[in-house]
Amino acid sequence: MIPPRDLETKLEALFDELETQQEKKVLKLAQELRPNVTWDDLLQPQDLPEVASDPTFNYEDGLLAGLKAARMAVRARILGPLRGEEA
Repeated sequence: MIPPRDLETKLEALFDELETQQEKKVLKLAQELRPNVTWDDLLQPQDLPEVASDPTFNYEDGLLAGLKAARMAVRARILGPLRGEEA
């Protein structure tokens, strides 16, 4: 059995890796649609019509949002109770 602290460290590292990989993918895709776009620009993609209307960008951005939601769920439902916090 993995000690709770080690589990937390491993899960956070896994989500860091997955999110970083997906952020790079989203940014690369957006830059193919609109050169010189920055990550800050993507915080408001509706301001970039050619990006916001692209189905592939929206799919990949949705995957990133899902990863972030999964991280929060794991923190709340698994790691919190292991630390003695309420779920």
